[in-house]
This record gives sequence, structure tokens and C-alpha cells, in this order.
Amino acid sequence: MSEHQMAQLTQTTRQHLAALAPVQPTGLKMRQAHLTQAQAAKYDFHRLLHHLVRELETDIVMEYLLEAEQ
Repeated sequence: MSEHQMAQLTQTTRQHLAALAPVQPTGLKMRQAHLTQAQAAKYDFHRLLHHLVRELETDIVMEYLLEAEQ
């Protein structure tokens, strides 16, 4: 997928999310991964999804810890 196609897909996704919830909750997080075709063929989709979910969980925990320190 080219950079232009990725940008279009990201924009379309954000538009659809905005239509679902015009005022997005502050807790809504997004993650993305940029893969080449060779990488996409090499990696299992479910492993990639698991990795992205783990990154989101880490972000949430870090935000919680930062808020707790203040």
C-alpha cells in the first residue's frame, strides 16, 4: 500500500469514526502500523493486532500513572 493510499485510508477511517461519535470521548485511542507488502506477507494478522492492542494498553497505563503522580 502506498503512502498516499495509507493517508486516504486513515482519513476515511477518521471520518467514519467521527460519524459514529461526533464528539469523540477523550479515552478513545488509535494505533496504526505501516507494513510493506513483504512484511504483510510475513506477519500473521492476529499477532499484529495483538501487538497493537498491547501498545494501546501500555499507553493507557502510562497515562494513568502520570495522572496519579500529579
